Order: sequence, then C-alpha cells, then structure tokens
Amino acid sequence: MNTLLDRINAVINTDAFEDRLDRSGIDMIDFQLDCHRLRDWSFDKLPLVYQEAILEGERELASK
Repeated sequence: MNTLLDRINAVINTDAFEDRLDRSGIDMIDFQLDCHRLRDWSFDKLPLVYQEAILEGERELASK
C-alpha cells in the first residue's frame, strides 16, 4: 500500500494535478509548503482541493 507521500510523488508532475491546483489559485510551492507542515499525513485530513488534485492526477496516470 502506498503512503500519502508516495501518492503525491506519483502525481505531482501530472497535468491534471497541476491544473486542479491552478483552477483553485494554488501555486505548486504553496501546496508543497502546506503538505510539509501537515503533521498527520492522511489523505482524508488534507484540504479537499488537495484531495481532488491527487485523485485527478491518479486518474490521468491510470488512463495512460
């Protein structure tokens, strides 16, 4: 089973992930800083927009 960090690393460079953050006005550096600050690395505790971005990135990877 992949950890949250594994999931993020897998999708962080996908167009879908970046596009989802962009649509919400979130810069990649802000995402990385926010995630770095999180003490409890669980998917369900991430802000909804981050969850959506990860899921969209995973869908992009699955479609390739």
